[in-house]
Amino acid sequence: MKNIKFIFFTLCFFTTITSNAWHLTGGEMFYECLGNNQYKITIQVYRDFNTQQGSAFDNPLLLSVFDGNGQTPNGFSNPLSIPYNNVSMLSNQNFCAINTLDFEMATYTTYLTLPLNASGYHISYQRCCLNANISNVFNPNNYGMTLTTFISTYALSVCNSSPQFNHNVTPTFCIGSPILMDYSGSDINGDSLVYSFSEPYHGLSTANPSGISSPPPYSYVPFI
Repeated sequence: MKNIKFIFFTLCFFTTITSNAWHLTGGEMFYECLGNNQYKITIQVYRDFNTQQGSAFDNPLLLSVFDGNGQTPNGFSNPLSIPYNNVSMLSNQNFCAINTLDFEMATYTTYLTLPLNASGYHISYQRCCLNANISNVFNPNNYGMTLTTFISTYALSVCNSSPQFNHNVTPTFCIGSPILMDYSGSDINGDSLVYSFSEPYHGLSTANPSGISSPPPYSYVPFI
């Protein structure tokens, strides 16, 4: 069995919600190998529903594919335009907050042909901007987010699929209150799963909020 690490990026709120022009609260990306070099790519993007002046979900979402060297692979033309499948409401279950915090989730799905190569593939989506009410990030409205996954040469060779979380969790952590959230995941290949905390990747800026994603490496969002 092999260890496959996966990361979910979600940012925590500590303040009440007011209207502003920023909305992103996190997201995730995972892939499923269908055989014959075919991969189903799923992207889920979360936004704060109560920021009525915030940007709507990208429709279409601009997805980019790079090889392991950061180059656009032969046969691809970045970006790929992916319309969303649906938008659903996810209500926060932590009622210690003064205001009700509601989240929307947009789900995007696309299918890619990824032939075996020597460097693997990076698949990336970048956007701006983070919710301005996030208080554990310096100037959050100046930062975006990057959702990205890497499919290695080995994963390509064995038709590996990435793990997926078992639940869509949108937590609000309230000061002084205990919290219990289920972040368990599962893997259809039976691989062992390794869980860890990680810094989220910064994305695009206010000057270019929904442009074409850049190749890795990516910088981090600075926590307070």
